[in-house]
Amino acid sequence: MLKQKIFKTLSFVIYTTVLSTIFITSNAFAQDKVIVHNDFILTPIPKAGTHLIMRCINLMTGKGIVGLIGGTKEDFVKSLNIAKQNNAILKCHHYSGDFASSLYKLNYKNIFVCRDPRDACVSLVVYMDTMTGKVRDFFVVPDEWDLLSFDEKLYAIITGKDCLSYLKTWYEGLTPWSQYPGTLIVRFEDLVGANGGGDDIVQQQTLVNIATYTDMNIGFNEIQNVAKILYNPTSTPRLHNGIMFIPGQIGNWKAFFNEENKRAFKESFNHLLIQFGYEKNSNW
Repeated sequence: MLKQKIFKTLSFVIYTTVLSTIFITSNAFAQDKVIVHNDFILTPIPKAGTHLIMRCINLMTGKGIVGLIGGTKEDFVKSLNIAKQNNAILKCHHYSGDFASSLYKLNYKNIFVCRDPRDACVSLVVYMDTMTGKVRDFFVVPDEWDLLSFDEKLYAIITGKDCLSYLKTWYEGLTPWSQYPGTLIVRFEDLVGANGGGDDIVQQQTLVNIATYTDMNIGFNEIQNVAKILYNPTSTPRLHNGIMFIPGQIGNWKAFFNEENKRAFKESFNHLLIQFGYEKNSNW
């Protein structure tokens, strides 16, 4: 049982550290020509496909990805400039009206990335269980965390009971980026292809959408090359709560959500499923 404590996120720990190391993967074709495109940033929800969209953009453009430094409007603009100076793309895990207005004035586009929030919740619990101590990426956990059952942890991050709700703070907190003028919404499920439980045709079309949205000078053959190597999970399946968790797979939540967690989710966050096309109603 959790004591009456609140999970405290690291006051946007992403902002208090030095600009993230440039993210680099092997590139499918960028050495053959210079890839040009409109200015854009990435605004993925944490645990909702950040690494996948970073890999996707790197493979398509040959550019690295850097993180936001600081939490002010000035820090945001500075981060945009640093990214451009390093021939990189900015990734932002925070939303504010000042950020959006600055981006709009600079004529930047935005790629917003989401994932079925039920899968994101399960992924977050699994992710935090691989760590020790109180500081676990963008969460600070109470001392009792490791004594809780998997179901209790899942219930905690859904509801915010005795803790901070991941869904309220992070998922809902970043959804305003989806309303930024002209934003391209990319779903994790549409990027993974058949190997991740999705569809290869949908994956290719999503890559075409990204290229078209950013006016990227790549052809369909190049997009197919990216699709072939894009989904590349690095973690192996492992048991959690007596159930085999397959990293990066669509629909993991179905094996992990008990009836109590389903009810809690439907009560407060079913609108997220409808908003991003994961469900049509609460009959799931």
